[in-house]
Amino acid sequence: MKTNRRLPVALAVITALWICLPPCLPSGADAGQITFGPSLENVTFTGNGAGSVLISISGLTGPGFYTGDALVGAFTFGPVLFTAGPGPNIYPASPGAESFQFTGSDNMTGTISWSFIQDGTRQPKFFGSLLVATASGSAAFLADVPPGQAVPVDFITNVMTGASSLDFLSGTTGSATATISSGQVMPDAVAVPVPVRVPEPASILLIGIAVVGLGVGLRRRFGRRL
Repeated sequence: MKTNRRLPVALAVITALWICLPPCLPSGADAGQITFGPSLENVTFTGNGAGSVLISISGLTGPGFYTGDALVGAFTFGPVLFTAGPGPNIYPASPGAESFQFTGSDNMTGTISWSFIQDGTRQPKFFGSLLVATASGSAAFLADVPPGQAVPVDFITNVMTGASSLDFLSGTTGSATATISSGQVMPDAVAVPVPVRVPEPASILLIGIAVVGLGVGLRRRFGRRL
């Protein structure tokens, strides 16, 4: 019978992270968050050749833990298919819902709506919101993720296989894959808004030229009527 060799490694990583908590928590980290990763399955990215990518997840599973509990649990992302883009750098996600489940001493189910994917490296970052459907466990856990509450969720992938970045992939019709590196559900954090695109210098110049041209045209038009 074949066994998945990555599972013991993943468990070892999560266990090592737990041993170093809370001393290793970065300044400002939420003490009651759900931390997870890495996943055993891949996220698949497929470019459309026009600046966007199709995101396909058939299911993602792996170890995780609630930082208020000493026991390691498990997470599960359900299947989802959505388009993100156009890019570059920031890829707004089209409407789509993905199930999420955390099991262990504490348990929770919910639905994730992804907001955008941040590119720029070979490790894309997903940002979204998790609407909690059910929760059970300790009083601290229930206080952090009560049913009906929407909480921020994000994860970063490991290095993609098949493309150097989403910026590159989105200009092609090729595909790339990556597993989750790590992620978190952060009850006390503020959701990350979709960044507003800042026009590039060339675009600003073109807009300026257009405005000037329009002004000159209107001046000539009304000047003739006088």
